[in-house]
Amino acid sequence: MRRLLERLGRWRQMRRWRAKRAHMFASADLLVVSHTKSGRTWLRVMLSHVWHRTHGVPADELWAGANFHRIDPAIPILFLTHERNEPRAIRARLPELVQHKRLLLLIRDPRDVVVSWYHHHARRSTARARAACPILRAAAGSSSRRAMAAARPTGPAPTMATSNS
Repeated sequence: MRRLLERLGRWRQMRRWRAKRAHMFASADLLVVSHTKSGRTWLRVMLSHVWHRTHGVPADELWAGANFHRIDPAIPILFLTHERNEPRAIRARLPELVQHKRLLLLIRDPRDVVVSWYHHHARRSTARARAACPILRAAAGSSSRRAMAAARPTGPAPTMATSNS
C-alpha cells in the first residue's frame, strides 16, 4: 500500500510539472529550442545584459521565463527548452503550440558540442554520470588529446541565417 501511495504521489507531482511546463510553453513570447551544450546559458547571459542596459532590470539576474517581463512588460517572456526533454503531451502538441510564436532554433557546430560535452562530463560531472557518458567511454581507449583533436572543428565557422517572419 505504501508503494502505491508513493507512486501516486510521484504521478501527481509529474502531472503538476507537465501542466506547469505546458502553461509556460503556451504563454511564452519567444521559444528557444536547442540541443544540449549549444550555448543557451551563454545566450541568456548576453540577453540579460542587454535588458539590464536598456530596461534597468537587475544586473545579477538571468533572463528566464517571465521574471524580466514582470519588471518591464516590454521585455518578452522567454521559454528555453531541449524539445526532446519535454513531456510527450507537449511534444505531441508542438506544431500547434509554436504556430503563432517566435521560435529561435539555437544551433551549434556539432563538433563543438561534442568537445563541450566531453569537457562537461570529464571535469564537472559526478562519477556516475562520467561512467554513463558515451563520449568518455569512446575516448577511454585512446588518449584524450587524440580524441579531442579528432573532435576539434577544422573548417570555417558556420554562418547564421536569419528570418524576419
